[in-house]
Amino acid sequence: MPHDSQQCFSCGWTFDEVPAGAGESETIEIGHEAWVVCGKCAAFTRGVLRKARASITSDLLAEVADAIGEDAQDIGSVADIARSWQKLEGTLEQIRKIGREDASDLAEARRELQVLRNDLFAARQRLASAESRVARLEQMVRDDS
Repeated sequence: MPHDSQQCFSCGWTFDEVPAGAGESETIEIGHEAWVVCGKCAAFTRGVLRKARASITSDLLAEVADAIGEDAQDIGSVADIARSWQKLEGTLEQIRKIGREDASDLAEARRELQVLRNDLFAARQRLASAESRVARLEQMVRDDS
């Protein structure tokens, strides 16, 4: 929707005051905005917009060229990073392998520890049984004396 359709947005003349040769009113749209301007201001605005677009386009092209140049320089860095990453992955795989071996060794040590605990429990039971027999024998000796 144009801002004000009763007067030129640029020069401010109302359309019944516009001088001869100024042309008919036009609606200029920029993005989502629309302005009603006299023909004279419309021609001027179109020229300004053309120059602005050309300037923006050349600025964007210059930025793109700079970015491409920077990207070309960065390609070497990216290749170096990729090689370093591959080395790091190799090192991590070695660490994982050592970790798996250590986990396997740890599991074996736990199994051995459990066997030793079981043997200790059995030895304590035999000791308790032997102590009980000794106590009975001592009691028998005391009873006989």
